[in-house]
Amino acid sequence: KTGLVSEPEEAVNVKTSLSYAAPDLSGLLVTGFYNMKDKKNGNNSFTGTDGVSYEQDTKHVFNSAGVTASINPALKLTTSLTYAWSQDDFDTYYFSANNRRYEATSNFSTRDRQNYKIDTHTLSLGADYQAFSYLTFSGNYSFSNSKGNTASGIAKDELPDVDAGINNTLHTLSLGADYAIKKNISMKANYLYDYYKDKVFSGLTGGVNTFMAGLAYKF
Repeated sequence: KTGLVSEPEEAVNVKTSLSYAAPDLSGLLVTGFYNMKDKKNGNNSFTGTDGVSYEQDTKHVFNSAGVTASINPALKLTTSLTYAWSQDDFDTYYFSANNRRYEATSNFSTRDRQNYKIDTHTLSLGADYQAFSYLTFSGNYSFSNSKGNTASGIAKDELPDVDAGINNTLHTLSLGADYAIKKNISMKANYLYDYYKDKVFSGLTGGVNTFMAGLAYKF
């Protein structure tokens, strides 16, 4: 297997979380987490028509961490601030063959070791305000940046810039309202604006407006 490790030979999965709630009436709540998935596979091999075998050695590590803080600055107002980070790190051998794939005779050779590594940072700020018992307003803004290389060494040199790297940002603004018509019936409306900027492939840069409305019924 030369792609992502779907059935790893070895795997480690770690999940941790920690929370703190203030003893006063501020409603302060802080929660942090760290997760890690480590997958390895070294029991697959390629054998050429010359009888020589090359073992594939893949390693895929995904790390993520973040912290969220929420507080009630006023009786009817709740605010929150969140920061999250993730890193996708994949490492494998880069093989080549001396013949084209449709030819019967092929001998393999190891050309390089490739690495894919992307870091993503996300920051979001949100608030909910209960204007009346039957009406609640909400707002949220988030900023996300992803940056890294999809290849390294020989493979990166052979790829065009738009395929060899990732460097983009995403801004999202959300505004919403929830109106309770009756005890079990409510009407919801939400406006969403997304602006995406790609520094590698500028043709993908642009924004989109979305408006959603719906009626909810509770049984």
